[in-house]
Amino acid sequence: CVRCGSFLFPREIENGEKLVSCCKTVSRTEVNDPITGYWIQNYNAPCVRAVIFETEKGLFCSYHKQPWVRRKIQQFE
Repeated sequence: CVRCGSFLFPREIENGEKLVSCCKTVSRTEVNDPITGYWIQNYNAPCVRAVIFETEKGLFCSYHKQPWVRRKIQQFE
């Protein structure tokens, strides 16, 4: 599985404002590591619409329309 390499981490900029963490790209590859949680990210440029899966190995930005993504979400409902 491809780890979300385009995930922005919060950092301060010169005027003291913080940037929001987000996925800028998504992967279509299924996450096979045990998933401990997830959340949905809506589009807000430069952030793309994504399902972010959390595992012990890190966060994965996934394409929300993949059938496997829907199955993983249903396991939490």
